[in-house]
Amino acid sequence: MECNASKRYRGPTSGAITAVILMLNLLRAPICSADEPTATLAVTASSNTLVEQCSHDVMQAAAPPGVVVKDITNVNPAASLFKNTKGGAVYIPANAFGDDAPAYCVVTGSMVTNWKTGKTANFGAALPSATTWNKKFLMEGCGGTCGDVFDNGPPAPSVIRRGYAVWTTDDGHIDSGYADNGQPIGTDSDWAVKGPGRPDVDSMLDYFHRGVHVVADLGKTFTSRFYAAVGVDRSYFLGCSDGGKEAMREATLYPEDFDGLVAGAPFLDATAVVVGGINTQLAQFQSAASVVPAAAFDLVAKAFVAKCDASDGVVDGIVQNPAACNFNPQKDIPRCAVLGGGSSSRCLTAPQINAVTAMFNEVRDTGGHVVAPGFATVTSGPDHGGWGLASWAAFPYQPHTTVGPYPFGPTPSKGGNFWAWAVSDGVLRNLTYVGDPAYASLSTLGMKYIQAGQPRNGSYAGVLPFDVAERIKFSLQEETSSNPYLLANFIAQNRKLIMWHGYGDGVISPYSTVRYYERLATLNGGYKDLQDNVRLFMAPDVGHCGLGGAGPNAFMTLYHNVPWAMQPPVIDADHDMLSALEKWVEGRVPPNIIIASKYLNDDMTKPVVRSMPLCPFPEKARYDGRGNVNDAASWSCPDNDAGLLKVGKSGARAGL
Repeated sequence: MECNASKRYRGPTSGAITAVILMLNLLRAPICSADEPTATLAVTASSNTLVEQCSHDVMQAAAPPGVVVKDITNVNPAASLFKNTKGGAVYIPANAFGDDAPAYCVVTGSMVTNWKTGKTANFGAALPSATTWNKKFLMEGCGGTCGDVFDNGPPAPSVIRRGYAVWTTDDGHIDSGYADNGQPIGTDSDWAVKGPGRPDVDSMLDYFHRGVHVVADLGKTFTSRFYAAVGVDRSYFLGCSDGGKEAMREATLYPEDFDGLVAGAPFLDATAVVVGGINTQLAQFQSAASVVPAAAFDLVAKAFVAKCDASDGVVDGIVQNPAACNFNPQKDIPRCAVLGGGSSSRCLTAPQINAVTAMFNEVRDTGGHVVAPGFATVTSGPDHGGWGLASWAAFPYQPHTTVGPYPFGPTPSKGGNFWAWAVSDGVLRNLTYVGDPAYASLSTLGMKYIQAGQPRNGSYAGVLPFDVAERIKFSLQEETSSNPYLLANFIAQNRKLIMWHGYGDGVISPYSTVRYYERLATLNGGYKDLQDNVRLFMAPDVGHCGLGGAGPNAFMTLYHNVPWAMQPPVIDADHDMLSALEKWVEGRVPPNIIIASKYLNDDMTKPVVRSMPLCPFPEKARYDGRGNVNDAASWSCPDNDAGLLKVGKSGARAGL
């Protein structure tokens, strides 16, 4: 990247978007090494015990220029023991969380991300003893709109046992929930503006990609200095949702940062994420009768499974490829005979069915372009509070008003699990419309809902004005990795990327990832050639980042606390994506299968009740017709299969 590189917006230049144009021109300013002081590569002695080393003075001595070891205010409450730092360092004894993890030192502080302005991002690291360290660097991604450190909780015990130095960042801003009550909101985007029409360019650039890059770069230097090592042997990234976006931005913008990455449910197309999210809400504002309560989504899930379960060759409660089905909400969801004439547990009204149909269908702009693909299905299992459509899109309480900018109040996420509205409305309000007090998702976007053809043909869908769609795309392009050309350098350097997405995701449509991977294959000689460096695994009936759904969802070690901690029952390359990535990078053995497991009630303390292979896209898992359907041994990933490429009416209406 050249320091004098310049790119200019060539779209509309009306006064209404002048602030946004200025913001993006500033965001595109390249990060140049000349902006940073040269680090002195002295090392810290490592002869003392970890308890002795785990102090502010020792850690600050290991820190490269621009890094300050100190207490920070936004350590996630799930990692409460980490808050008791003494100037930014605290010793965590073995088994401190009752998880049999070895001892490690937690370090917190800040790193300069822009030397010209003094902008910083907070970081947190978990450093095992020198005898435990495996000489590898692991960075864990954030979630939501980030804003906290150790967002996933304490490092998973298996990761610490394996000896990783684990690093995290808040993406360059502090979630406003910490100032309010010490708890992160997870949907806060107020940090992106200093006031109406005044974008916080530094904070936005850190969130889009710079924060992770700087912490990865300086974190590796810090780690090697602390252990008195020449450098780290290998570096890996593990993330989901916003962490999946971080993985993809790293791979596309900074391919040298990591040898391998796992990107789960990524924000590949930020426009599709926010438009898809706000679509689930606006569809329910079409009339007072359009609101779909959470219980009604369970009925939708049952209708979908009843229609599609047999399409994959076995009736087992899980649909391997929902895109291949011909599910039509207008015909297949039980319809109440009269408006208000039934219970949402037995039937849905016509307006409710319209709202659900709009969620399953793509959103287009008035120029005919797909802006956001529809969702694939509704998870048929417990949603755990927010990761399938049943709890992501459902209104936890009725709107206070159907006009104005705040139908649920100015901070809906503080009053309940109001994720879809809080995330999408907040991003549009602050990042696209730059804090304009007149912005209101209900009116400003101009979304219309159109039912082409016969009322029961399943075509009810949202249409966004072309200029609005373009404005959103422009404002979020620095957060977007949906252009498959951008991965060329990563692939040319022979680095490795594992992508995965749950078909039951109600937050980010899995079809966004499918569409991206299909285009990527076209650019790289087809699926076989692409799989030398990038493999995608689709997880049937698994909700966002592994939560919700009846499908086996334990295959990635990232989160620490139940129900987040869907740790695989066996930590090896066949069951765990991080282990599979290691084997691929270090042993040159690609993952041909990932065995996913399902714990009873998604509780890791209970038995595994089902296992199933996840196959490299476009292969679809096949049941042998004889064995126990709940045992992975009864399933296989047939070579040269393309079962996940099959598209029926469901997939076509969703945008495939």
